[in-house]
Amino acid sequence: MKLNLHSRLLFVFFCFAGTLFAQQPSDLDMEGLSGKVKRIVEEIAPVKMKNGALKEGSRRRSREVIFDKQGRVTYRWIQILDFDANESNYSYDKNKRINRTKVIKPFAKPGEPEIMMLSSDIFRYDPAENAIYEDVYAPGMTDSKIMTDSRIITQKYKFIFDRDNRLSERIMLTTNGKVVSTDKYIYGEQKLPTERRLSLLGNPRLQIIKYSYELDAQGNWIKRTAEKMMANAAADKETEVTYRKISYY
Repeated sequence: MKLNLHSRLLFVFFCFAGTLFAQQPSDLDMEGLSGKVKRIVEEIAPVKMKNGALKEGSRRRSREVIFDKQGRVTYRWIQILDFDANESNYSYDKNKRINRTKVIKPFAKPGEPEIMMLSSDIFRYDPAENAIYEDVYAPGMTDSKIMTDSRIITQKYKFIFDRDNRLSERIMLTTNGKVVSTDKYIYGEQKLPTERRLSLLGNPRLQIIKYSYELDAQGNWIKRTAEKMMANAAADKETEVTYRKISYY
């Protein structure tokens, strides 16, 4: 069927408008979450070989994230292994996010002051790339007070999404724009990645993480098994399972 000039112009316009007015990815998209998610709480369990069989170890709380109804993160708690935990509260002003972060020392002595940090993140969305650029302005920290000078950029990030708003690449940059590390996500037909490839500048060993999932009724994972390995060292392989509790609005 042939289209007349008017119909062809309308077709081009609607294709262009669909691209122009595509919904900007949100923090929920960065997490690979669907639906009106309010909170996620995660626990990690290592998987070890014991008596010739793989056994899960004890679970430990690793993350908690709260989102508002617009899909923006408002609270985040995270702890990696036995390192200090970070508890952050976020507020927003247009494309600016204010972070108020408390560093929680798990083995602090009684009366030892907590470290407080204040920073702000400026976001810029590029619809042509479907990418979010993030500049982190960190004024510094002190044991006694939060410093408020936010003129210094300390970190830069770039988040690239595919046409389905799935996070395809996360890039960490120096303040002058040089690449420090890259995370690339490989997908099948689902919203969740089946593989993640991490590379760090100056380290030729590429880390590969392969994922498998158990999902809830909304299509969000509630159990994720991750198998980690180095691309050129098959012996360096480890497995961990993450359990996730999700509440919705």
